[in-house]
Amino acid sequence: MDNGARVTMDHIRRLKLCARGARAWAERHGFDWPELLRDGWSADAMEATGDHFAIQLAELARTESRA
Repeated sequence: MDNGARVTMDHIRRLKLCARGARAWAERHGFDWPELLRDGWSADAMEATGDHFAIQLAELARTESRA
């Protein structure tokens, strides 16, 4: 359960990931880029991909939402 945690562009930047690579990743995994910029992506949906990149971002978003 993600408690509503959302992955944002700020999380991507804080993990020192580039926007171009993140956008290409989103396209490969069926995530809507404008949604990220507007509302963020669900941490649960990110983690469900099983992708290391996505899991790291989901963990960061959850940690912040608990703080």
